Amino acid sequence: MFKNSTNSLQEYGSKLRSLAEISSQQKVQWNHNSRSLLAPILLTGLILVVLPCYASLSTSTAKTIQGREPELSFDNGNSMASNLDYLLSFEMPDGAGDITVISPTTNEINVTSFYTFEQFVTKVSADGIGHELSPTYYYDTDGDTPHLTTPVAGSLTATWSYVAADGTTKIITADELSEPFNGCNAPYTLTITANDLKALSAYGDPMSKAYDNQSTSYTVNVTDYRICYARPAEMTVISNCSVAGNCTYESGYNPSVFTPGAGFSPNSAITFPTTGFDQAEFRLVMSSNQSDYIYTSSNPAIVSIDGNGDVTLHSTSKPVLPLNITLTATPNDTTYPAQTYSFSIVKWARALGESTYANSILSTATAFPAASMCKDGTTTSVTTAEEAETYFFARSDFTNTPKVMSNGLNGYFTRDIDSTFMGEWGNLYGGYPAATGFKMRNVAWASESRDDGQQFGVNIARGQVGVPPVNGLFTVVCR
Repeated sequence: MFKNSTNSLQEYGSKLRSLAEISSQQKVQWNHNSRSLLAPILLTGLILVVLPCYASLSTSTAKTIQGREPELSFDNGNSMASNLDYLLSFEMPDGAGDITVISPTTNEINVTSFYTFEQFVTKVSADGIGHELSPTYYYDTDGDTPHLTTPVAGSLTATWSYVAADGTTKIITADELSEPFNGCNAPYTLTITANDLKALSAYGDPMSKAYDNQSTSYTVNVTDYRICYARPAEMTVISNCSVAGNCTYESGYNPSVFTPGAGFSPNSAITFPTTGFDQAEFRLVMSSNQSDYIYTSSNPAIVSIDGNGDVTLHSTSKPVLPLNITLTATPNDTTYPAQTYSFSIVKWARALGESTYANSILSTATAFPAASMCKDGTTTSVTTAEEAETYFFARSDFTNTPKVMSNGLNGYFTRDIDSTFMGEWGNLYGGYPAATGFKMRNVAWASESRDDGQQFGVNIARGQVGVPPVNGLFTVVCR
């Protein structure tokens, strides 16, 4: 593009020598004015020397112009965002007809059950799914054009969750966002997370700005007064019910009425319990705090309830059945209505301790001590096998194992509201310490006998059916 600078100097020197020769031949007398003519000539030569060098330097050191990186703006480009608080915040009704903004500086909120999840308005749907952000959040001070397809990269996720009674974390789905808060599941957690956010321009230097991942969690407490569960004092769920045929439900419980760790649903078509015995206990589990209510019973002499919602059944004799009971929980905050829970007991067991069933094999027995205890407290008043069977519960009254009609040592009870003592109350042998009649032996006599003259019994800890020896000492449970 330019001539070599060395050749230019040689040509310029040759021209100077030619001029000197002409001057000498003409014998020109140089004065001050004539000497001044030489200055522009020398300057011109110098420029000719320097220009090629400068041109060569500029082509080898060219650089892009450093500008400002693109950024995020949450106010239509009026200013650049200094943090991501705007994305991690949400709006909600303030209860007075206005909207309030909740920012990450607030981590706990108190609401009533009249609110729904969708009234908490996050920047993206709170469905637990990562969403792309609006391209309008892009901003560049230098005016660089945003990236043609992804001016704002990354995702924003908003998720509602709560810890269920069984200890597992449950996620609120998109279909549930229109539902009101349930005090039985409170507190809820709203988590908003910004992942891999980046502003991107189409050109410029730099062309992007990345933001650190950030997350904020809000705890939402719910003021609500309702009955959540009826929880028996004994909550055993048999773990090996997954073996086919061992239990009615492979999970060990009927999921439509029972929740492990929580108890029976108060909204079941038939409410727990339908069976009872002296010193059986359960808790009426309420939303908010147990002490936020005043509790009463429609028949406190037989079914009492204390200030913590703990219910106890009392009767060593068989009460008149069905026994219909209504429990009432009245909130201390009288602006909320009283909550009622009703149930009907149709079976009542009397556990009297231990006894033999008969004084010999059934075909030759003349005394039936266990049945006599049920009849009048003696050991000899019942003398026939036919009469003896009338004082006991059938195997299917004790346990709901699928193997209830056989000697099924691998069949266990499952939790259900089905008028079986173990389905409803669980382990009778060790679960109710005050019910001393159940604590003597872990097998109770049943009403049925086998064709070979053996009497059936039920393991009242796990629900298996077996055939204990009639002269052995086992638990007497009278109907």
